[in-house]
Amino acid sequence: MYLKGVRRYFGDTSQHWNTEYKAAQTIFKGPSSIAVRQGIKAGHDLLYSRAAENGYGVVEGNQDVLSILHSGGASRPNQHQSEHQEALYHRVKPAVYTYVVAIYDDSFRFSETGAAFFVDFASKHALHSKCAESVWFSGEFHPRPKGGWENFSDNKTDEDVEWELVIDNNSGTYAPDKTMLPTLQKMLEFNFPGLTVIALDREK
Repeated sequence: MYLKGVRRYFGDTSQHWNTEYKAAQTIFKGPSSIAVRQGIKAGHDLLYSRAAENGYGVVEGNQDVLSILHSGGASRPNQHQSEHQEALYHRVKPAVYTYVVAIYDDSFRFSETGAAFFVDFASKHALHSKCAESVWFSGEFHPRPKGGWENFSDNKTDEDVEWELVIDNNSGTYAPDKTMLPTLQKMLEFNFPGLTVIALDREK
């Protein structure tokens, strides 16, 4: 997702790669890091390659954001799914996502944290940022019904649930400054009107 007003909120405050983090050192420091970065950049290009089944559009509000987080993601549903599977396809998935707000194009890039595609990469955040030495921000997020999943019932439609986006700074690669979390929250609420964003430090 390409975001608006990122520089208005963050100014010139970005998050440099974490020089104390061993995995980040493998990517950004030393002669062998060149080959590591080449592999990660190739993975980035594969992950974000354009294909006929890709969806495109303008995010106008919280329902547009939530539709991207449905169990089926952006892919097309399998025509042989059962009615139950088809219903789940159109529900918000209770999953955790890894994200970066990339500097080079002010985009919000994310994917499900446990996706098998990422197993061979030293850093999921570096993969999303294409090995950028700095990002605006990075971490993890998950959607949830207001107050938590214990308040959710399958008998309710997603439209009848008040959704929240809980986002943090859980990134060893970039170790974002927790004091910038309120800025991240305001920027995302500006871009996703009607969606409540809760920004929390990764240690809470």
